Amino acid sequence: KSPQARFNDTMPKQHHTSTAGSPSPPVSRSTISPVIVSGFLAPAPGEPIFSGQLDLLAYMVNHIGDELMLIDQEGRVVFVNEAAVRGLGYSRKEILNRAVSDFFEKRISANHWKQKYFEVLQKGKQPVSYRIRRITKGGEHQTIDVTAVYMPYKSEGYVLSVGRDVTQQLQIEELMHESQKMEAIQYFVSGTTQELKFPLLAVIKRIASLEKKYQTRGFEYIGYKEFMGIIAALGDIHQQISRCYNTISRLTRLNKKRLKFEEKAELLLRLKK
Repeated sequence: KSPQARFNDTMPKQHHTSTAGSPSPPVSRSTISPVIVSGFLAPAPGEPIFSGQLDLLAYMVNHIGDELMLIDQEGRVVFVNEAAVRGLGYSRKEILNRAVSDFFEKRISANHWKQKYFEVLQKGKQPVSYRIRRITKGGEHQTIDVTAVYMPYKSEGYVLSVGRDVTQQLQIEELMHESQKMEAIQYFVSGTTQELKFPLLAVIKRIASLEKKYQTRGFEYIGYKEFMGIIAALGDIHQQISRCYNTISRLTRLNKKRLKFEEKAELLLRLKK
């Protein structure tokens, strides 16, 4: 038998009890959503399960938003809810009885999955959270946050997996980080322009002063001490201009390709759509 059939065989047969005390015929499975297994809702001793309760459970499981999967010890999927079906892009029939690792971005063998996930969860007896990368039927790469727990039932053991697609959330966080980076660069550029402005104004003022002082004087009337003062003034001007040049060089290294402006803008537009 397939894992799905074996799993269904472990489910208890639920009966209604009539007022006379004799059991009434079992609830027909045809009246219950085909994705619901009655064993998920255990009644109190002596309390029957009604199809209405199962319908409510079916609605709840399929509208919870998170992706639910039940995986047997061989790593094969025996139950999925609607969110998981939508997320993967496959039909329920295509998912059931298939190895869950087939959907991983980096596929692993059934034995590897059993050692890495099933046996760890079985020993720990506590929920474990982790993040995986998977590929949908349409080829989309997604990041999924998963919380999984080992769930024994009858003589079988299963992994109950609750997953949430966080791909867009991570993209938005990355964009926010990039926005903060752009803001920091804006402050950097603004501060850098001030670094350029004031030294250049000082240089211009110094040159204008030298020009005004010496434009009508002949070189032979300038003494050695005054000449050395002119050389020192030119050295200061050279130093200020060198600092401005280094500042401009820092700015020119912040090119578009390095900061990936076009890539981030395209991603933002895609997320808006």
